[in-house]
Amino acid sequence: MPQTGPKKRRTIPLPTDYSNVLDFTNLEGNLEANKEIIQKVTLEKPFESKHFNNVTHYYSISTLPGLFFIPNPFTNNQQKHWIQTCIKEYPIGNPNNITNLEGNKKLFDTWTAEIMPNLRWSSLGYHFQWTPRTYEEEKQSEFPSEMQELVGGNILEIPLISFFLLLFIHFSPSSSF
Repeated sequence: MPQTGPKKRRTIPLPTDYSNVLDFTNLEGNLEANKEIIQKVTLEKPFESKHFNNVTHYYSISTLPGLFFIPNPFTNNQQKHWIQTCIKEYPIGNPNNITNLEGNKKLFDTWTAEIMPNLRWSSLGYHFQWTPRTYEEEKQSEFPSEMQELVGGNILEIPLISFFLLLFIHFSPSSSF
């Protein structure tokens, strides 16, 4: 039977242009405009901790104040530790730590493998309430001290930084953006 109507054509996606992406692993390969805004900061004394790799420097972006990139902050074993902690401890056991599985009481009792495919995000600290678009004091949970050590002024040598919110995005191997 002949087809009626217009033919459907498949569009071939154009290759993605990454030329304007900041590349911290190959600073010389960046565009000149990007080279100008990347600032390498060498620490006076390397930052060492049982939770983090030996950090000797980080990068800041002059056009984005407050954004810092810390290259390779974790060893392989530390990566495993943080993955387990972020998946098994932070979303579990404390109903003040909010997740996309809100209302699932089983989640707060124990971690199970059935939870993982459905867990998309979890937040710690001072939670943003999306409906009224506010932060509410009573919706706050404790901010983990080891996370404060990672993201706080200890590494960046900025003693006045204090963090109140941390959001973990959980992607499964089959996730797509």
